[in-house]
Amino acid sequence: MGLLTPQGPPDWHPAPDGLKSAARDIMSNFGKEASKASASLCMRNYTTAIGWQTAGQVK
Repeated sequence: MGLLTPQGPPDWHPAPDGLKSAARDIMSNFGKEASKASASLCMRNYTTAIGWQTAGQVK
């Protein structure tokens, strides 16, 4: 739901502030590699649902 994306989660995201802060730190340190790793993990775990906002994010 956007935690590990360059733009961060939407304002309505239900995660606690501490988790949002940790996700921002991860993105600051690892950038797009963190997004790629999280998407890859979701693809290996078929019970997880993920989505993208744009077609460009799928590439």
